[in-house]
Amino acid sequence: MIFFLSLFMQEVQGYSPTQAGALQLPATLGIMVAAIVSGRIVGRIGARLPITIGLLMTGTALLCLTSVQQTTGYASFWYWLLLMGVGNGLIMSPMTTAIMGTVPAPRAGMASATSNTMRQVGSVFGIAVLGNLVTRPITDQTLAALRALHLPPALTGGIMTAVRRGAT
Repeated sequence: MIFFLSLFMQEVQGYSPTQAGALQLPATLGIMVAAIVSGRIVGRIGARLPITIGLLMTGTALLCLTSVQQTTGYASFWYWLLLMGVGNGLIMSPMTTAIMGTVPAPRAGMASATSNTMRQVGSVFGIAVLGNLVTRPITDQTLAALRALHLPPALTGGIMTAVRRGAT
């Protein structure tokens, strides 16, 4: 989500890359603060409740962020970024604790590496799948519009190659 929000803020809303990054600070600060707090919570009551609350907070924020449009001002959604950050912060530390608590000590390194690898693989696949969902309608509509113009196939092919590559 952060990947696409950054692109949205730059390409649709017109922010510079630096501005887009700075405007996402509420999510980062939320993660930082909640990660510290969640460690203390896990020590007292376990990992289940912080993970559950964190997932609910993150899901709520993501659902609310779906209402952001081209003309939506930053003041109308920064707090959803904060909620998402707090939710993620409540999830990360307890999830690692829960994973590490289920394996014997000699397997701790393998469990930690597997957890981190799966998190990275999930991020990559998430970006790939969502990227496909976002770009597929654009390429389909562009191809239909080009066919309606009855352009030569070579020209249509060249334009479609540029569209698929994101060339301007």
